[in-house]
Amino acid sequence: MWAHVALCPGGTVSSVRFHRISGAGHDLFTALHVPAEGFVQAPILMCGGIGRSGADAEPLLRSLAALFARGGRPALRFDLSCSGESGGQCEEASVSRWLADVGAADAALRAACAAPRSAWFGVAAGANLMLAAARHYLPAPLLLVLLEPFANGVDDDLEDTMPLALEASPAGSGMRGRGLYRLRPDMVDIGGFPMSQALRADLREVGMRVLPALPDAPVLLLSARMEAIDDLPPGLPAAARARLQVVRIDERPGQPTQVPVAHRYAPRMLVSVIESHIRGAHE
Repeated sequence: MWAHVALCPGGTVSSVRFHRISGAGHDLFTALHVPAEGFVQAPILMCGGIGRSGADAEPLLRSLAALFARGGRPALRFDLSCSGESGGQCEEASVSRWLADVGAADAALRAACAAPRSAWFGVAAGANLMLAAARHYLPAPLLLVLLEPFANGVDDDLEDTMPLALEASPAGSGMRGRGLYRLRPDMVDIGGFPMSQALRADLREVGMRVLPALPDAPVLLLSARMEAIDDLPPGLPAAARARLQVVRIDERPGQPTQVPVAHRYAPRMLVSVIESHIRGAHE
């Protein structure tokens, strides 16, 4: 059963239903934002990624999900295993497990809404993992929305050379509010997530290069960087490029350079852009 928590965003009654679902070996934390009129429109699945970028994306995902629900679209946000409020230790993380998490969350969302298909929205590493998961799970998403994905699957600029990293709790939650521990010699801290070199290499395989292998699903790439188009793999086939739209999104004015990606954008503007493309995908 979903647990119900009533909310009234902007005076419109809706609800958020928290639940833990079975992922690839661990429970996944999920929050389903339900429109006041129930499940009418196609739902949207939302993933913020791992480490600090995942934690930084949480306020944005909450705002977006509430706005989607207010407009009549159910939205499910979830934490990947070994991260956020989901179960699992950092040492157990793997790309295959994360891809299975996306599939499990999508199946739970579609079952809850009795919907044949859903749209997907991912931020940073969450966008990369959703892009890769779309190759493996059917039905294909109505629309795959990527906000600032990493060109090579992982941002090596986020590597922390300090020998200390956040420690996951014994209860199994990944990264929030933990102590410190000394990294093993075979691990590296990337953006606040301790990972093995093998996992780091696997993440590099879920960069934008996987785009040509996607099923027949439209892809919307959102970025404030005009050079985002340069992150696309060279020689992208015409069929793949025809399914891809790149939209430049203006950042909020006056933002410091080091503001996390998820804090740079106005939620209402993002929802407006995404909604227009979801409607276009239905036509």
